[in-house]
Amino acid sequence: MSGDYSRFTFEPLRRFASVCVQQGRVQQDSDLNEHSDVLRERTRLLGLDSGGPAWLPSLTTPDAFLIGTIAGPPADLSIHDGRIYVDGRLAEIFPNEGVTYIKQPFLPDPPAPNPAIDTIVYLDLWEREVTWVEEPKLLDIALGGVDTTTRIQQVWQVKLFEQRGVPAVCGVDLNALFPPSAGRLTTSAVAPPAPDDPCILPPNAGYRGIENRLYRVEIHTPGPLGTALFKWSRDNGSIASRVTSIAIVGGQTRLSVNRVGRDARLRFRINDWVTLTDDHRELWGEAGQMARVIDIDEAKRVVVLDRAVPTAGRAFGPTDADVVARNTRLQRWDESAPLNVIDGDGLMTTAAGPIDLEDGVQVSFSTATLGGQFKIGGYWIFAARTAEAWVEPLNAAPPRGIQHQYLQLAAIPAGGTPIDCRPVKVDDAGCCTFVVRPGEDIQKAIDKLPDVGGCVCLKAGLHLIDQPMIIQRDNVCLHGESMGAIVFNRRGTGVIVVAGPDHVRIHTLVLRQGEASAAPIVVVEGAEDLVIDECRLETFGRPDSVGIYAVAVANMTISACIFDQAATGIWFDKGSRDVVVTDCEITLPEPNANLQTTIGIMARFMRGPITAQNNTIIGAVNGILINDQPTGVPVSRANFSRVEGNRIQLVENKFPNRSFGIDAASAQTIVSNNQLMHTGSNLTGIRLCGDGSTAMGNIVVCRREIPDVALAIVVGNIDPTGTVLPLERMIVADNVLEGGQHGVLMIGAVRSAIRGNMGRQRPLRLRNHAQSGGRCGHQREHRQRRDERTLCHPGRAQPHPRQPDRARARRHFHERRSRPNPPQQPPDRSRTVGPSGLSIHRALRHFLQSRDPLRHTHRSRAWHHRHRDFRRTEPSEQ
Repeated sequence: MSGDYSRFTFEPLRRFASVCVQQGRVQQDSDLNEHSDVLRERTRLLGLDSGGPAWLPSLTTPDAFLIGTIAGPPADLSIHDGRIYVDGRLAEIFPNEGVTYIKQPFLPDPPAPNPAIDTIVYLDLWEREVTWVEEPKLLDIALGGVDTTTRIQQVWQVKLFEQRGVPAVCGVDLNALFPPSAGRLTTSAVAPPAPDDPCILPPNAGYRGIENRLYRVEIHTPGPLGTALFKWSRDNGSIASRVTSIAIVGGQTRLSVNRVGRDARLRFRINDWVTLTDDHRELWGEAGQMARVIDIDEAKRVVVLDRAVPTAGRAFGPTDADVVARNTRLQRWDESAPLNVIDGDGLMTTAAGPIDLEDGVQVSFSTATLGGQFKIGGYWIFAARTAEAWVEPLNAAPPRGIQHQYLQLAAIPAGGTPIDCRPVKVDDAGCCTFVVRPGEDIQKAIDKLPDVGGCVCLKAGLHLIDQPMIIQRDNVCLHGESMGAIVFNRRGTGVIVVAGPDHVRIHTLVLRQGEASAAPIVVVEGAEDLVIDECRLETFGRPDSVGIYAVAVANMTISACIFDQAATGIWFDKGSRDVVVTDCEITLPEPNANLQTTIGIMARFMRGPITAQNNTIIGAVNGILINDQPTGVPVSRANFSRVEGNRIQLVENKFPNRSFGIDAASAQTIVSNNQLMHTGSNLTGIRLCGDGSTAMGNIVVCRREIPDVALAIVVGNIDPTGTVLPLERMIVADNVLEGGQHGVLMIGAVRSAIRGNMGRQRPLRLRNHAQSGGRCGHQREHRQRRDERTLCHPGRAQPHPRQPDRARARRHFHERRSRPNPPQQPPDRSRTVGPSGLSIHRALRHFLQSRDPLRHTHRSRAWHHRHRDFRRTEPSEQ
C-alpha cells in the first residue's frame, strides 16, 4: 500500500551525498525521504560493486539459498539459511527460521514441486511499501492510533518454473523469460477550451487545481498499449483502511473496516471506486478486486460494495480470522464519470492520448518496444503545484515500480536431484578484464583486450556461438565462472582456435560441438606456454572427430580435463615438444564399421618429449601412441618421454590393424606404473621401439582365460620383409601380467634385460627370440648377444653392428657358467612358489606394496640371483 507524501525529489544525476537540516526551518517529508533514498541507493551500489550482479558472502554464508529436496509427503524443497545479494539488494534467511519452499515468508500457498517435470528454481526480489494497513504494529497506541511513517520492505520469493519439453539446465536467461514492463508515461498540463462568453477571460494554462497534489497512475490489467487498463489517485492512493470481515448479502458485499477516513476529505465516499486486495494477491502479483461504494454506515464502520466479491481471481479469506491474517484492505481511487471514460470496473484504457485526468492534468502512454507489455502493479508518481500551475514533467518515463531482480538458484531435471546454479566465487575473479554474460559476444571481448593481454570471464549459462573463438594475442586468460559456463557451437565448426600466441590459459569451461563435425573442438597452432585445465570437451563420435588438435606447440599442458565421445581425444602433431597431459579422463565412442579405431592420446612427428601421466582412458582401441607410423616402421623423435600412472581400458579390436595400449617408438622412454585392461584379440598391451626404453611396474590384465594372439609387452619390431628393428639397452622389469595373453616378446634387442615380471594366476611365460639354453633374463643382461635371432630364422645368428668384442663376451659367459649353482628342487606343479615358500599371490602383494619401483628394480636383480627357482618355469612351458 502507498503512503501519504508531498513529493519525491531524489535524482541520482544530482549526486547528492546527504541531506542537512537547518535550524528554524520548516521540516518537509520530501527532505527526509530523499536522505533515505540517497543512503539506500549508496548501499545498493556498494553491494553491487563489492560482489557483482549476484554473489554470495563466501566467508560467512557460502550455502545461502542452497536448494535441496525433501521427500515428504508433501514433496518440498529445502532452502539453506544465509544471505545472498542480487543487484546489490539483500535477501536473507535467518538461522532456525525453518524456511522451505512451501513455508516461506513472502509466497503464501505455493504449488508443490512436480518431480516428473524439468524445473528451474529461481529467486525473485522486489520492494514493496508497507503502511499501518499491512503492519498494525507501526501504530503507536500512545498516539491514539494515528499513523506516522511507512516502511520499504525487501521481498524475496523462491519460485518454480516448469520447463516443459526443455531440459532443466543452469544459465537460463530469466530477464528474457520474465521481461520488465515496457510501459512508458508522459505527463502534461494544458489550458481549458476558451469560454463562449467573450467577456470572460480564459483561465491560465497548466494545472488548475486549488490544492497541491501527488498523483499516482497504476496499471490494474496488464497487456499491450490500448488493452492495458489503469486507475489513478490524486493522493498517491493513500486513502485506505484495514478490513476485518467480508459478508456477501444479496449480490453486494459488506466490509467491516477499521476506519472510514481520517477527516471529512480524506475518506471513503459513496460512488468512490475502490480496490479490495490482501497480501496473498499482492505477493503473487495479482490485481485486487475493483468495485464501487454504494453505501457507508459510519457508526458501524461498514462499507457496502456494488457487487459480490471476488468476481474473478484468488478468493479472499474464508473466515474473519483469515481476512485479518491476510491484511485485507480497501483502497480508494479517484477516476469517475463523466470526467473520465471508464469501464464497468472503474478502469481507464491506456492510449497514446493525451488522456485527461482532472484540472488540466493529462497523461500519454507509450511502450519502449513495439508490442511491449504493461505489467500489473506498475506505477508512476508525479506532483502538481498550484503556485505556478505546474505539473512535474515525465517524458516517456519507465514505471517507478515494481522492479524485479531475478537469480537462478537450481535446475531440477525430471526425476533427478537439484543442480546448484547459484553464483560461484571464482578465485581469480579480480583479474577479469571483461565479464561476458550469456547472449553477449565473447569474440568481441577477446578482441577488445589490451595489447598486454587480459582476462575474459564467462558467466555461468549457455553461450551460443556460430564460429570458433580465435585467440591470437599473448597473455590471454579465458575462463568460466564455473562448470556451468557452456560454450556451444551449434554449427560444429570448432569452439576455440589458438593461433600463435604465448602464455594463454583456458580453464573451467564446457566446450561443446553442436553437430557431428570433422573440426576439432580446440585447435592450437604454433603456441608456447599454453595451459588448458578443468575443461569438459563434448562432441559426436565421428571417425575424424578430435578433442584437442595441437600443431607445432611447445610447453603445453592439458590437465584435469574431461573428453567425451571424440574419436581421438588429444592429438599432437608436426613439431610439437615438451607437452604434458595429466589427470585427464578420456571416454571414447564405441568402434564400428565406420569408426574402426579410437585413440586416447596420439603424438606424431614430435620434436621433443611428451609426458602422459595419471590419465584415465576408457573404451579405446588404441590408448597412447607415441609413434609417427603406428601401422608402419615405428619411429619417433619424442625422446625422453614418460608414460606413467595411466589407467587404460581397451575394447576388443575386430579390425586388421593391430592396436596398442601404449606404443612408444621414441628413445629413452619410460613406461611405468600404468594399468591396462583388455579382452585379448589383435592387440598389444605395451610396445617399446626406441633405444634405452623401459617398461617397469606396469599391470597388464587380459580378461580372457585362454591365450590368443594378444601380447602383453613387446620390445622391438619386425616388418613384413623380415627386417628386425635393432635396439639396445631395453629393460622390461617388475611388471605384472595376468590372464589369457602371451607375456613378453623381445625382438632384436642387445644389452637388454627381462627381470622381475610376475603372473597372477599362472606361471609367467617369457618369450624371446634371442633366448638360448633356457637361461633367464638376468644372464642375458651380462653376456654377448651373439645368438640374437629373428623369428623367421631361429637358428641363424645375426650380429649387431654395435656388437662388442666377441672374445671378451665369451670369456664373461664362461666365468658366469663356472660359478656353482645352488641345488635345484623340482618345481611344485600345483603352484609357483617364491622365497621362503611364498605363493605367487603373496609375492604379488609384496611387490605392489613395495616402495618406488625404480628403487625396487635394483633390489630385485640381487633377489633373483639368490632365488632363481622362483623365476624358473616347468620345462614344458619354457
